[in-house]
Amino acid sequence: MRRSLTISVVIASIGLGAACAAPQEEGAESSAAALDTRTRVMLVPQDEGARVSCRAAATRYTCDAASANAAVDACAGPGGRARVKLDVRAGSCTAPAPIYPTPASCERPVRLTCAFYAGCLERALPCGEGGYALGFGDRFCNAFRRSSMGPEGRAWVEGVMGCLQRELVPRVRAAGAFADSPSAPRPSAATCAAIGEDAFASHPGCYTHPDHSICFLPPSDIAAVLETIGLPELAQQRTREQVRATIGICTAQIARRLFGLDAARSTVRPSAALAAGDEREQLEELRDVWADADARWRGAVDAAAGPTP
Repeated sequence: MRRSLTISVVIASIGLGAACAAPQEEGAESSAAALDTRTRVMLVPQDEGARVSCRAAATRYTCDAASANAAVDACAGPGGRARVKLDVRAGSCTAPAPIYPTPASCERPVRLTCAFYAGCLERALPCGEGGYALGFGDRFCNAFRRSSMGPEGRAWVEGVMGCLQRELVPRVRAAGAFADSPSAPRPSAATCAAIGEDAFASHPGCYTHPDHSICFLPPSDIAAVLETIGLPELAQQRTREQVRATIGICTAQIARRLFGLDAARSTVRPSAALAAGDEREQLEELRDVWADADARWRGAVDAAAGPTP
């Protein structure tokens, strides 16, 4: 099946199929034997309930089995043990501590983690559940981390996670301190709105960064991206604008690669001249994918807007 047809089906049916994320077992992923003073253990929520109930615990790391299991147990709601996995990484650890202990530590977001949103941005500029940090960034970071994708899609997720968080570092830097005290000044509604505007404006560029561009992902991974975002969010004006911008960038990136004008690094090998053979055919199919997506997306947007008065 041609890629363009595959993506056509995805766009036409988005939100109607089963969720992409594979079922996860409850509880910790790693054994107690794996934990010692040379490891740091972070909690990874496996559903929306755990993301909210384990938010504080997910911004800290522990060092040993007892502390890790106690943190998981503390996240439990009325239904029992929270659906959380443990991410065990190499690193010196003598006592449980915040992943981001100071604003300065936020300058370099930790790879493949979502703690930046609650542990850095929200602590520096607390805008609440409706703000970008908790209401969008933390929510979709966790959703993408647990989504099911192939190797190229997983590499894309890691690249985008880091890119989006780095784009927000200047906001944390400008705040200068964490607003943990009840007496600390709170950001205004205008500031919270501006944070969201800045963050959303960075999305298309991060999605299509030459190091990890969505434009060259396999159709199955693009389908997983759309499913993870979900129809309710895709219907939002802010997201429609990002999708349209992303499609435009992809059309340009593929055209430049097809004609040998772009040596960007991504999942398709760059060419020095006109693409040839299998590579050219692959690029032409990708061009059809995004051209078809553009047409369908414009149609969907027009339909959502309704008839012109």
